Amino acid sequence: MPNVESDIEGVSFIDEQQLTTSLDNDIQTNIENIAELILNIFDASSFSIVANLPQRAVELYKSGSEIAVAKEQLSDDIFNESIIEHDPKIFRVISLIILPSGLKFGWLIFERASDSLLTEKEKSILNSLQKNFVNQLVQRKNSFSISFHKLLKFALC
Repeated sequence: MPNVESDIEGVSFIDEQQLTTSLDNDIQTNIENIAELILNIFDASSFSIVANLPQRAVELYKSGSEIAVAKEQLSDDIFNESIIEHDPKIFRVISLIILPSGLKFGWLIFERASDSLLTEKEKSILNSLQKNFVNQLVQRKNSFSISFHKLLKFALC
């Protein structure tokens, strides 16, 4: 059965507070590029990608200030935008990352100072960035599968 851990290399928990993980170099570069775009396009002060592991939600990438998100806020909603309680001029955007298989990979989260919610054009840009990330994961998994099958075929011949 597919799970998020199969899309992330080497996830291991050190203790309840720490974990180690390694991402494919291309995926890591892609995440850094997406983070830079989100920080600049949406004038975000912080950005995070959180994976939905069976044990718990795990932050895979963080840029900017700390984003404190309770597990209850990481819902199954496709998109959620809300005002931060202690500062009505800061909006938190939480967007669910769903793989083509229907697996809920995790969430893309950022906070930004604004007087209004995201426009439809901004939501479209965010959706495109998110699709780029999902496509990168799918391509990586497919290339691994092809390499494995070639190796298996070679070993059997």
